Amino acid sequence: MSPVPAVPLLVLATALVVGAEPPADGLDARTHLALGQRYSAQGLFPQAIEHLQRAIEQEPDAPQGHYLLGVTYSLMNETTRAVAELERAAHLAPDHAGFRYYLGLAYLAAGRTPDAARELAESVRLDPRSAEARSNLAWALMSLGKNGEAARVLLAALERQPRNASTWFLLGESLRRLGENEKAIGYFEKALELDPAHADALFSLGTVYALRQDREKAIASYRHLLAIDPRHPGAHYQLGKILLRDGKLDEAIEHLEKSVAAQPALKGAHYQLARAYRLRGQNEKAEREAETFRRLGSEPVDDASWRTDAAPPARAPRETGQPQPGPAAAHYEMGVARQRAGRFSEAMAALEQAVALEPDHAAAWSSLGWTYARLGRYGKALEAYLRARQLRPDDMQTLRGLGATYGNLERWPEATEAFERAAGLNAADAGAQYDLGRAYSKQRRPRDAADAYRRAIALQPGLTAAHFNLGLARVDLGENAEAIEAFRDALRLEPGHAPARFNLAFALLAAGDRAGAREQQKALEALDPNLALQLALRLDGGGR
Repeated sequence: MSPVPAVPLLVLATALVVGAEPPADGLDARTHLALGQRYSAQGLFPQAIEHLQRAIEQEPDAPQGHYLLGVTYSLMNETTRAVAELERAAHLAPDHAGFRYYLGLAYLAAGRTPDAARELAESVRLDPRSAEARSNLAWALMSLGKNGEAARVLLAALERQPRNASTWFLLGESLRRLGENEKAIGYFEKALELDPAHADALFSLGTVYALRQDREKAIASYRHLLAIDPRHPGAHYQLGKILLRDGKLDEAIEHLEKSVAAQPALKGAHYQLARAYRLRGQNEKAEREAETFRRLGSEPVDDASWRTDAAPPARAPRETGQPQPGPAAAHYEMGVARQRAGRFSEAMAALEQAVALEPDHAAAWSSLGWTYARLGRYGKALEAYLRARQLRPDDMQTLRGLGATYGNLERWPEATEAFERAAGLNAADAGAQYDLGRAYSKQRRPRDAADAYRRAIALQPGLTAAHFNLGLARVDLGENAEAIEAFRDALRLEPGHAPARFNLAFALLAAGDRAGAREQQKALEALDPNLALQLALRLDGGGR
């Protein structure tokens, strides 16, 4: 097959004279193509489709017509039709890197991530110079949990676009997901050197610093992020936790209050705020926050899990100069932006409009499920996540969101099934293993729970909640010495973790170490007087 000349995406034909439309009859295929391209660029999609279909009727085996029609359908968010036309173009011209690239993007939009990865890889093979193709390929691989492959692809992309901040960030993120935190730091810092306002890089950098107990650098990252986005709930939450550990109650409370104001369903923030109020003697406020935490129903999350558990479903990076999204995509983008701003009711309205315009928009359904869950509408969240899973069965974020929603509805067998699927898709995802452990615990399967928590810890040693829950599972198994070790590990990472200290005291008491239990009771008095009192009653009938 002879080489096919490259067709720029929706670039107006220079030979056309803008004016009255010539009669459709009697035009050759080339003119129909040029007119279709022009109308598509102007957003006049019905006219564009008419001319492009005429061109295809005249020359059905010419790939350019199918390609331009596929792009037009993409602009209209008619993903199924876009895929069909772009598949035809790629079939007719299999060695055309551009056709394979845009087919890969269409597959990403359709939620067909494995197909997208295949086409984007082929595009890179055909045109190794395309940094955009490499970046989108890396994103597809990360979505499939293939973070090592993604890192290798991104390193090659950096050779082509060394000053692209998002490429540096994505490379750092792929390494972070692999547990290579020290290496990830350098890439996040480079992304920020190129774009000091790169919010995702700032948050990820703060998360890594917090995990390695570098509090000054973590605080600096979160404060920088808040200067850019004053309502960022994750930054307020993490900063509040650090300040609470430092005993700076007023500052900690200020940040934690802003965190729950921006994201009311951020359960860990309610837990930490209850602790802070109790330490300041504001028991009524403390009980209110504790009740909110109990109603949300989970153990406190730690530094690393906030980002992986609470972040909305990720999206593929957009190529510079690509066409503007159609109405459904615009509503989706608006919904995600409002999520990040903590404006969940507005996000819900935008995302509902997106799925009404494009019922097969898998990412919008998943993001809508996330939003419903944050608003406490678990029935609606379940419907949205089930629809997203139907469209994209192997999407990690959707499966984890679905599992969490089943958990909130106390449907633990179904939650376990979703979490097992998520953990099976990416065995290197610590958050997925932790989720699975919690589901097993809820079903009184302590051996399975302990195994899942140990896998999570092996992947992410700084995951405090996994150490704590491993201790609880060891208690249920009658493995008291191992439980003590797990609780001590949790306290090594977070000395102010009151439930870990409380349970450690009981494990020590069971082991006959009454003095050790008393030591924990004394430490609890400053952390959680109520727990300290319960422990004192057990130790000596209320004597202090």
